[in-house]
Amino acid sequence: MYYESIPISRLELISIAKDCKTVWKIKDLYFPIIKIYDDLMDAKKLFYLVVEDNDPIFKDENELAYYSYDENLVYIKESVWIEAEQDIGRSRFTLTHELCHYLLIRVFEFGYKEVEKEPKKYKDPDWQADFLAGALLMDFEKTEGMTVAQLIDLCKVSEEAAIVHISASKNLKK
Repeated sequence: MYYESIPISRLELISIAKDCKTVWKIKDLYFPIIKIYDDLMDAKKLFYLVVEDNDPIFKDENELAYYSYDENLVYIKESVWIEAEQDIGRSRFTLTHELCHYLLIRVFEFGYKEVEKEPKKYKDPDWQADFLAGALLMDFEKTEGMTVAQLIDLCKVSEEAAIVHISASKNLKK
């Protein structure tokens, strides 16, 4: 079983990231994911729960966080939350990815449905959440021409995320 969303282009996802940053009044390069979670929780728009790493809510040990649409709740492994507070790039990306599921489903109402075969990337909710997370963490305009090391240092992302971002930047049609 797979999930499929309506098609969303990379440029549309970048536009969504810009809109979100405008609403949240984020002008700096650094994306404050912990503050965003806390602000959304305070506003009762999105809820999160930090749970022990071995909590049975996680389907397998490789699952780091999980957005429950029915509960409008993000379950987050304690180790991931702690690392995100310490600006560890992989954990910051994980939290931003789950936030993006909330944004795409609840805020922008793209929705999803179960399908039998694997969807094309632009219809894959996880690919969409990954790309949007990257756009939130590394603003395409503000990071143009930056190196992997600069992205890691200034945006607090992983090396993998920085490499993917640079590659995506080169392939965008403007």
